[in-house]
Amino acid sequence: MLNRRASRLNLRWEQAVLVGIVAVGMVLRLYGLTWGYPVHLHCDENTTIAIALDLGTQFQETGCLRPRASHYGALPMYLLLLGLAPTLGVSRLLGLGTDVNVLSLGVGRTISALADSGTILVVYLIGARAFGKTGGLIAAACYAAALLPLREAHFFTVGPLATLMLAIFLLLCLRLSATPTVKNFILCGVGLGLVLSVKTSALPLLPLPVLIWLATLKLSPQSPPASHRRAVAKIRVAAVGLVILGLLPLLVWGQLRGEARRFAESRLLGPHPGSPFAAEHAPVFWETKIAQTLDAADGATHSAAALLGGLGVVILIVTLTRRGRRWAAAAWRQKGGIIGCFAAAVAVFLIINPHAVLSPAHYWLPTDTLKLTWNALNASGAYRAAPFAWTFQFVETTPYLYQLRHIYPYALGTPLMIVALAAVVYWCGRLLRRQAGLAWPLVFAMLLMLGSMGGMWMKMTRYVLPQIPVLCLLAGGMLGAFLNTTVRYQRWLGGAVVALVLLSTAGWSVAYLNIYRHPDNRLAAFDYVDAVAPPGSNILTEEDDAWGITGLNLWHSLSRRNVRIYDPHYIEHDYYGQSIPATQLAAKREYLQEHLQWADYLVLTELRRERICHLGAHFPVISRFYERLFGEQSDWRLLVEYDTGPALFGIPIDDSNSEPTFRLFDHPHVYVFSKRIDRTQRIEQ
Repeated sequence: MLNRRASRLNLRWEQAVLVGIVAVGMVLRLYGLTWGYPVHLHCDENTTIAIALDLGTQFQETGCLRPRASHYGALPMYLLLLGLAPTLGVSRLLGLGTDVNVLSLGVGRTISALADSGTILVVYLIGARAFGKTGGLIAAACYAAALLPLREAHFFTVGPLATLMLAIFLLLCLRLSATPTVKNFILCGVGLGLVLSVKTSALPLLPLPVLIWLATLKLSPQSPPASHRRAVAKIRVAAVGLVILGLLPLLVWGQLRGEARRFAESRLLGPHPGSPFAAEHAPVFWETKIAQTLDAADGATHSAAALLGGLGVVILIVTLTRRGRRWAAAAWRQKGGIIGCFAAAVAVFLIINPHAVLSPAHYWLPTDTLKLTWNALNASGAYRAAPFAWTFQFVETTPYLYQLRHIYPYALGTPLMIVALAAVVYWCGRLLRRQAGLAWPLVFAMLLMLGSMGGMWMKMTRYVLPQIPVLCLLAGGMLGAFLNTTVRYQRWLGGAVVALVLLSTAGWSVAYLNIYRHPDNRLAAFDYVDAVAPPGSNILTEEDDAWGITGLNLWHSLSRRNVRIYDPHYIEHDYYGQSIPATQLAAKREYLQEHLQWADYLVLTELRRERICHLGAHFPVISRFYERLFGEQSDWRLLVEYDTGPALFGIPIDDSNSEPTFRLFDHPHVYVFSKRIDRTQRIEQ
């Protein structure tokens, strides 16, 4: 009787702690959710909302649910439209505003906050299954307090929803590992299809169900019967087919390259994406893009060939051993589960994204610079020889080491980062000793994500987001093991580490929430210019990702002032890694000089300058301009700067060493300059 009461008491205590963790995490995610209203300056948030609203308009007019862009899966768009419909009705009923853009911003951010709050609960369920309830509670607390998911939950981007679906997929993987039935294989596939229907972040985890399937195969006896030998023969035939598929692209690609070039020219050639002043140089710009596209196709072809051919060779070698033949026979006999898994994943994806098959050219091909294929090739490193302006910070950086220095300390806080990475090593060691228990799929999931994302060319901070729940789970499992030990000093040490990690992580997140207590730096700069610039003034704003389309349109809304947006992309680009021809160098100088002569006020952010500061030799025009501007050697004087960032108890915290996109979306450093001399005087270059 006493044991039963104690068990019930422990259960209630654990439930109360879990409810408290989820509640605190939700409060942190809802705090400041209306920050920046009614302007949404986050370029990805703006894109996601625009795609969803366009999809809704198109459905009302034509009944068609084909997105006109395929940056992400359609599931987030459907959820926004479903949430927006009743919100509009309630807003009309109460006589409130019915601006669809403003309401969609609120609905979208609410979806993100609730989705990420749900991830806290799923992290606990995974941790409780893999490490016990103590490990699950610690993991959930770490995730609830971790900064990066909290920050991403403040915007309607697809990241929080994708992370929730990814956590559900991992929970289903653990269930499959414990009970490898056909039903669980299919459920695992459904989870995979849901993740892919939000974002392709799950692609590196495609091998995980295969690994679980291989680990749970029931091997045949030592001397397999004739039916088993026939199964091995079929496996070998399939392996030979993979080798042939791997060789085929290598044999035909050379003949197809000319056709690919003509295709690229027909799809890509068009106006230069910058100012009309740069239009005459469009052929040079697009020649570079065509060459990059063909190089990307070369790389993708050779990578696919190596993957398929190598897989076939490995299978052939494995089937030459006795245990390998037993494995092959078992795999052929039990193939229904893994086939059902991927069939379910494809079915769920196509139900949500049917136009991936109905209109494949529209869905997949890069008809402009923002399509899915184009971005995928950028992320994989296909264009690193001549990167885009928003990837200059990654030039000549070291894979993995860059993340350790510039992303993880800011995404997690240094103490949680150290413990999480130590936990990866700890669980890898236990895996090698076959002591990882049910946690082994999480270890493999972490290794797959580290291997793929760590080596990518584009190392944006938000690309680390799918790793955060797994890192918190492994950290919670390791700390839970220390707390559950019978050795007293290990329990005390584990408790001290848990307290330190949770307090420091929560403190870093609270410090970051200080940003939402103040007006957006960009909006503050806009209000300042609106207040001090006299009628008829010429306002020059430097185009940057920090503004996004909405921010640039905001500048154009200034009344009784003349506004221009100049494009440093044109000044910087086209000749990275090459000597710049004299004619092009002169054209770039003229482009910049014309705008500076015209302007009375200049507004820019720190991010553009920061991205190219270590590449000044490649961009002499713009780097010289920045050097003179910030060295007070130009005809401009600094009026005001806005740099509201994280602060704890009023003490500012320096995060200038973080990867630039960590600051890009909510606290970029913004400067406002004014002309020292008469604007009709020529600017000396």
